[in-house]
Amino acid sequence: MIKANELRIGNYVNHNLKGIVKLKGIKPHSGDSMLVLEEGWVYLKNSKPVQLTEQWLIDFGFEKYTWCDDCAFIKINRTFLFVRKFKGKWICQFRYIKKDKNGYYCGSNQRDVLPKGKLKDVHQIQNLYFALTGKELIKL
Repeated sequence: MIKANELRIGNYVNHNLKGIVKLKGIKPHSGDSMLVLEEGWVYLKNSKPVQLTEQWLIDFGFEKYTWCDDCAFIKINRTFLFVRKFKGKWICQFRYIKKDKNGYYCGSNQRDVLPKGKLKDVHQIQNLYFALTGKELIKL
């Protein structure tokens, strides 16, 4: 179940009749929430989160690692946000880019951005990206 306070304009949700839709607005309506779409609106109670997959990460502009299944990254300023599946759960980490006399390399220091397994849905990665950058994460 998804709650209205988890959603922002621009998030994707999966409506039981319309499929995956992008939100243009959220309004309270008759004890539920109304999700405003490009064309029309739907009730939140008839929607569920879109499950995060590697394909969604790639569609958002993350780059695929060739040496790791279900692993992708995106550059945010001088750091990289890594999203990978570990023991069946998505984890999200920062890794820092460092420079030495031989050039740039990815530092081994890593910090979990969210507790392991908390990143499950597309709207969560969209909201995290916005919180970190102030920019929308949209499909390319």
